[in-house]
Amino acid sequence: MIRGREIEVHDQNPVLDPASARVTLVTALAWRAIAEIVRRRHVTHAFKLLQIHPGSSVRGLLELQLHSRSGGEALPSIDFNLGGPSGTWKTSSGAHGCFLGLLGPEPRTVIDRIEDAVGLPRVHGAVPASSTEALSVRVVAGLVESRVFDRHGWRTTLGVHGCHAGDVAADWTVPMGVRFDPPDAYGSLAAEAYERLSRLVLIHRTADECPVVTLSELQGRALLVDITTGRIAGAGPDGLELRGDLRRMRGAVGGSMTRMLAKLVSEF
Repeated sequence: MIRGREIEVHDQNPVLDPASARVTLVTALAWRAIAEIVRRRHVTHAFKLLQIHPGSSVRGLLELQLHSRSGGEALPSIDFNLGGPSGTWKTSSGAHGCFLGLLGPEPRTVIDRIEDAVGLPRVHGAVPASSTEALSVRVVAGLVESRVFDRHGWRTTLGVHGCHAGDVAADWTVPMGVRFDPPDAYGSLAAEAYERLSRLVLIHRTADECPVVTLSELQGRALLVDITTGRIAGAGPDGLELRGDLRRMRGAVGGSMTRMLAKLVSEF
């Protein structure tokens, strides 16, 4: 608030109404938070990603689940709500906050607060080298971020998402070699199929902020990342074109994440 020549600062979050944030921005911030948590924890914790559209939510949410590799109880899940109000995170334990704070001067504090809320100890020292899965998630985050200022809206769609009508599997998962039985009479996929399909991430334009479940719905080119294998493919209404393996692509540019992302963005 400006009073004369004085500026009153209420908090450290950006001056932005979360409900008015473009879906591209909110999606990019959600993936950046997920990527940083996975990057920090992939050695000690396995992770699952889910896309859920409760009620009539168009944007939906991304849910991150972490499970200790040494056994024990699963940690509280973390929801990154992309709409209504957008830009918020919430854990199943009840903690919540605004991940638009990642735009602030201390983005690390947002990640620290989320990890504190689910009972993870603070990270000290160097972050471990990225596994294939961690690298893939970081690439998804970087690719979505590259679209933030595009005149078109962009979002991600996982290979399957849940909604009030049941599980919705995308047809663009089949050319990636992922096989699954159709949903049962109650609209549910087998748990293993749901988890595997959730590891396929399509980064695409969206005019209506909705997910894309068929290639024919695509507007222009898109990229598909397989988190499990590290494979990446170009996607269009006519099908998929495999582009290669992320670990090999990174090795080909001297191990530089920045140069690899720049190459992928130029081919988008």
